[in-house]
Amino acid sequence: MRWVTQLGGVFWAGLLIAPWTLGDFHLFQFNLWMVMVLALLGLHVLTGLGGMISIGHGAWLGCGAYVAAMTAVHLHWPLALSLLAATLMGAALGALMAWVAGRLSGHLLALATFALAAAWPQVLKAPGLGAWTGGSQGLTWLAFDTASDRARLYTLGLVLLLAACMALERWARQRHWGLALQALRDHPQALEALGVNLTPLKVCAFAISGALTSLAGGLGAAWVGFVSPDAYSAFLSITLLVGLAVSGVGLLSGLWLGAAFVQFVPNWAGEWSPSMPWALQGACLLVVAYLAPQGWRHTQAAWTRRWLTKSKRKPAEEV
Repeated sequence: MRWVTQLGGVFWAGLLIAPWTLGDFHLFQFNLWMVMVLALLGLHVLTGLGGMISIGHGAWLGCGAYVAAMTAVHLHWPLALSLLAATLMGAALGALMAWVAGRLSGHLLALATFALAAAWPQVLKAPGLGAWTGGSQGLTWLAFDTASDRARLYTLGLVLLLAACMALERWARQRHWGLALQALRDHPQALEALGVNLTPLKVCAFAISGALTSLAGGLGAAWVGFVSPDAYSAFLSITLLVGLAVSGVGLLSGLWLGAAFVQFVPNWAGEWSPSMPWALQGACLLVVAYLAPQGWRHTQAAWTRRWLTKSKRKPAEEV
């Protein structure tokens, strides 16, 4: 539909000019929103395409954030190299997780990933790692000093996000890997009956998912300028899963709204009461589960098809 294409063009144009039109606070919120989209993209690979539920992606966000911050602060690496290190470390952690828990599925796999998320903050606080991670006090990383640096970092994040979305959309629809991953989600028993080895497929999915999420963590740490263990607790993993549920599992285009939900709703609700964000997120999740169980994007597409069908029938009825 032409209006959808035009709306998408306006949306991307707005993202491109955001650094020069928004104030510092709104640009900060906007950038964290893009970071959340990239993190949900990583979770989308594992849960949306592969059907493997993860409640531990907060650990991958923390992995990327800390690797990028530590390499920049202690080793004095440039930003691009620190982000590359964060991405590779996230992929390695994902592959290791798939190798350890590759035979698990369903709620057992979800519990295994949740164990990783619960243990991650304590690992960062370990006395032996305190010299690198900063322990409970966290680590400060000043990635930029001027407004032009902020604009460049925003543009870098936008380019990486766009490239990741385009590549993932192409792989999911046209490549053998994407089709096999969706078959793993829909018909795992059929793949096993055909003699397909599922372990390499799971390792690949975990690695790509971990790489994207850790890249998001590195970008977020560069923008915030500070990392701490408590910022990457198990609650962050649950928040990501809520965002994916609001987006619509299996739909790439819905991730933008899901990220906006988990990024902006808590901030607005927190102005009323410190306990309001979680209550409002729970209430909104119940509403989504009742009115749009497959996510808002599925529901919007169904409503659009229904409206177009009715609009086509009216001229025929008048004749």
